[in-house]
This record gives sequence, structure tokens and C-alpha cells, in this order.
Amino acid sequence: MSLSRADRQAGADNRTVSSAWAYYLFAEPSFVEGMARILDFGDTLTEFNESLTPTQANSIALTTDWQAVFEDVRIALSKIAEELAPPASR
Repeated sequence: MSLSRADRQAGADNRTVSSAWAYYLFAEPSFVEGMARILDFGDTLTEFNESLTPTQANSIALTTDWQAVFEDVRIALSKIAEELAPPASR
């Protein structure tokens, strides 16, 4: 089964929403840092967001994972509600 362009775009939009939660541990580089990474063959510019303890890092990662899951479920339920809504209310 092939997805339409609209369905693929909707899927991409949903991944964008939930992927915001997925990258907590990674620091976002600036434009200049991004350009410098082109020549960073030794991977010396890679940075991660740090936590005080491994337990805190695990707790934050687990929390953001579940937030992403709940956001995906919320989006799926809203799409189901739209599909099941009577035509007159659309």
C-alpha cells in the first residue's frame, strides 16, 4: 500500500512534533558550529547536554520518551476522532 503525498506530509509533521522530545541529550549547534563540523573529522565538536547524575539523566530521558509516546497517541486519537466525525460537523 502506497501513501499519498498528503499522508506522507502529515507523517513528517507528526515526526517533527514528537522528535522534539527525542533529542533532549543532544545540544543543538549554531549555524557556524554546523559549518565547522564539515571539517571536524575527529568528532571533537560533538557536545551533549549534561545532567548532574546518571540517575537524573535516565529520569529525564525516560520522561521525554513517554512525553513523545503520549503526544503520538494524542495525535492518533485526534485523527481518529476527525475520521469518525459526522460529515456535517467537518
